[in-house]
Amino acid sequence: MPANSTLIIIPSFNERENIVQLIDRLFELYDGIDILVVDDSSPDGTAEVVREAQGKHGEKLKLLVRQGKGGRGSAVMEGCRIGLADTYETIMEMDADFSHRPEEVQLVRGKLAEGCDCVIGSRYVPGSEIREWGLKRIIFSKLANRFARLVLGIPINDYTNGFRAYSRRALQAIDFQKIDATGYVVLSEFAWQIHCAGLRFGEVPTLFVNRRRGASNLGFHEINEAFFSVLRIRWPHLSSLFISLGPFLLRGIIGAAVDLGSLWILVAYLNMNLLMSFILSSLIAGSVMLALQRRRWGGHKNVPFEQYVILYAIIAVMCVLLTIPLWTMGINYLFAKALAIVLVAPVSYVVRRVLF
Repeated sequence: MPANSTLIIIPSFNERENIVQLIDRLFELYDGIDILVVDDSSPDGTAEVVREAQGKHGEKLKLLVRQGKGGRGSAVMEGCRIGLADTYETIMEMDADFSHRPEEVQLVRGKLAEGCDCVIGSRYVPGSEIREWGLKRIIFSKLANRFARLVLGIPINDYTNGFRAYSRRALQAIDFQKIDATGYVVLSEFAWQIHCAGLRFGEVPTLFVNRRRGASNLGFHEINEAFFSVLRIRWPHLSSLFISLGPFLLRGIIGAAVDLGSLWILVAYLNMNLLMSFILSSLIAGSVMLALQRRRWGGHKNVPFEQYVILYAIIAVMCVLLTIPLWTMGINYLFAKALAIVLVAPVSYVVRRVLF
């Protein structure tokens, strides 16, 4: 068994400026800990400064360098496997950027010693505080956590904070082979399996300070992972077809809202004739969706952007060609366009599934 009973896993990517300060502070505060830095080949030389720090801290400081950027979740999983193989009794995870305060490690470990199997430094319990987060990020985080609790039913308030401690029994209950996620959703995967094993959770208040990341840009991929991946965790038997409908429907709702909203403005406020308005509103909606696609709102990295241009152009033409006869049948112009969008949606979905 290792001389120290607690292993602290610190995933890192481009954390050269912070990592050694964090390591030194943790060893200054606590005896009986080892630290494992899992670095994803940081181009800023994070691994090099950790190797230099190993000269000071010896075997208590371990380093695993992985090829490529594998994601925080997969880094923690690799660290947990190492911790289990080395028979540590307690395994913790925390971020490298001082978002999680070293001074609170003992608070988390102490709760574990009270009989809990997984303890979370929670941002959403009395006594907690979040600093330097924008309003958009706070709202998104709270919604994502409430949705996760509604679906998964785990008795915790913070599903997405990576400041956690696990008992050996908790990690032994996790089947790592069943987890194919790589990002923050791994935290919910861990919690779900621990919950299904009937083990006990605990939470302690924490001061979360977002010092390095700044204001986050919420993209479609992050929204998709936060919400639809939770459904996959809860109901793994759901087919990939059903899971893929979620992102498709969200894209469709955004596109339809832009299309119908611009159509209404063109007709009601700019007094443009209906035929031209049908065409322009479809072009506006297509342009907005392409702009979002360029920011990789659900885009596939191996699909040329030109293919998306062709796809949205086809959708726009089909919508206009369907709207015109519906309108000539006496249907209100907005309802005619909305019905055309609904009718085109299945074709769009099938084309995306086949081509992308």
